[in-house]
Amino acid sequence: MRKILAIALCVVFAGAALVACAGTEGLFSAPPNSAATPNISNNDADNQQSDGDAGLAEEADSFQTVSFFENYSMVLMILLLVIIFYVFMIRPERKHKKKLAEMRSSISVGDEIVTIEGIIGTVVAVDGESVIMDTSEDKARLHITKWAIGSSSSKIPEKKKKKNIFVIAGVSTAAIALVFLVVFLIVIPLNSYNQALVYFNDEQYEEALACLEELSLEYRDVNDLRTYFSAYVTFEQGEYELAAKQFDELNGFRYSDKMKNESNYLYANELLNGEKYDEAFVLFEHLSEYKDSAELMPETRYRQAVAIMESDSTRAREIFEELGDYKDSALLLMEIEG
Repeated sequence: MRKILAIALCVVFAGAALVACAGTEGLFSAPPNSAATPNISNNDADNQQSDGDAGLAEEADSFQTVSFFENYSMVLMILLLVIIFYVFMIRPERKHKKKLAEMRSSISVGDEIVTIEGIIGTVVAVDGESVIMDTSEDKARLHITKWAIGSSSSKIPEKKKKKNIFVIAGVSTAAIALVFLVVFLIVIPLNSYNQALVYFNDEQYEEALACLEELSLEYRDVNDLRTYFSAYVTFEQGEYELAAKQFDELNGFRYSDKMKNESNYLYANELLNGEKYDEAFVLFEHLSEYKDSAELMPETRYRQAVAIMESDSTRAREIFEELGDYKDSALLLMEIEG
């Protein structure tokens, strides 16, 4: 009965492990790195990225998925399997061997014994690790070793404890409940977490964010990942100003600083193309060491001066004087003064 129960419990746990593995199929190692960072290009033909700039595309942001086998849950299941084998198979077998050894060592003259082959007799002499037994009324004797003795009828057998079916059912139920607990509290959340990372690596940011919405904010780094993925969604939608704010909230989480700079850079280009020169200049000045922002600072002032030559010649003159020899600033300055 113990062996049957042990085998049944092992099958249950093995099935749970297979379910866990199937549930995270393909997630035991990270998928090939893909360029998860969106392809970023400057729409303004005058603002091309320099040849020496590696760009974000060469430093793709991709996540390493979490293996189920790296999680403590697998260790727990293996440990439980070992405990089940020990309690229901190894320990009872050891107890049986110990009792058998005690019975054999306590054999004395006059004891009735039964050999493991089923021969019944009475011990007439004990010689170390062997005994001599009479097998019939005609005094036919056999010389056998003690390990061949299966039982001694003269020894009062221990009364077997009646197996309590409710205890067995309770243990089985508890084991199955523990398996389901592991599945629902560890395997399923881990599957959703890994699926979110896979979606992100495939640049499916909205789907990745949807997977994270199913998880508690306290699970791993879900809180930061939600903001991170949400910022990527905003970035993909072209809302660069909002994306920059979202990446800024992450305080250096993964590529958030790089993406914040990229968002501000693209937003500055939008402002420049939308003729909002002062705001664009402030952003390019803040990003002076990022990409070609330093080159776009004088370009922004130059375009501003050209745009206001007729409406505000005084301000245009000041800008052209600051620009010096940039493009045809000197000629345009002469034109204003002339």
